[in-house]
Amino acid sequence: MIVINDVNDRIGEDWVGTVGFFDGVHLGHRFLINELRHLADKQHLPSAVFTFPVHPRIVMQADYQPKLLNSFEEKLDQLSTTGVDCCVILNFTLELENYSASDFITLLADQWRVRTLLIGDYHRFGHNRGEGFEEYIKYGSTHGMQVIHASSYTQGTDVVSSTK
Repeated sequence: MIVINDVNDRIGEDWVGTVGFFDGVHLGHRFLINELRHLADKQHLPSAVFTFPVHPRIVMQADYQPKLLNSFEEKLDQLSTTGVDCCVILNFTLELENYSASDFITLLADQWRVRTLLIGDYHRFGHNRGEGFEEYIKYGSTHGMQVIHASSYTQGTDVVSSTK
């Protein structure tokens, strides 16, 4: 897995991506990343997980002290076992916190060249997390991005954890 901190270091022209904090990289996360990898393979594109080094709520609420399952370094180690091609580190800032869902999809599509975005169950992004999947599809289509709802993970589903 390649860890990327800057848009100028991205690999390939286009990507298949997903976004999340991924604390613990639990079975649900692994199921999502496995689906991401399959989509990327079908499209002959690299797979990318977009994540944050600091929990977004810490930026929004300075006194928030989440009880995280893993340190950032441990999270990267666990993500490296999933077989994902890239892990993109986005710094969550007050500016990013104020992005609308449309702005965030524009960032992913235009700067990071995400061509397919896989959205997990209950995932919301954008200022106040007020918009959802239907809006993501609409915003993505204006940028040539396909937005796909991930399959639902249920306990007992086989999750393969392997490196490429």
